[in-house]
Amino acid sequence: MNDDLFLEELKNYIIINISTPNLNVKTIIKHFGISRTQFYRKMEEHTSVSLSQYIRSIRLENALELLNANELNLTEIAYAVGFSSLSHFSKTFKKVYGKTPSEWQG
Repeated sequence: MNDDLFLEELKNYIIINISTPNLNVKTIIKHFGISRTQFYRKMEEHTSVSLSQYIRSIRLENALELLNANELNLTEIAYAVGFSSLSHFSKTFKKVYGKTPSEWQG
């Protein structure tokens, strides 16, 4: 699999499984059928973040889209993007976007 396809497939896999709170390296590596070492090498080559940070960034991007759509409440959005705690979702969102989800939505 070439490198562009790797990142595209990784992002797609995360988006498809975004509501799974325990989405982790083991699950993702199994999907790709490569060793943990190969996987981390590819991640390091193409991103400047760890897998957990990459997953979190995709979760937050999706949360932002859902907030902007204004169709779900905050709890529904948090669970939809894989956070199991509303308070953790709010803290993480604020670290990245400078506002809590409720401030963003309001």
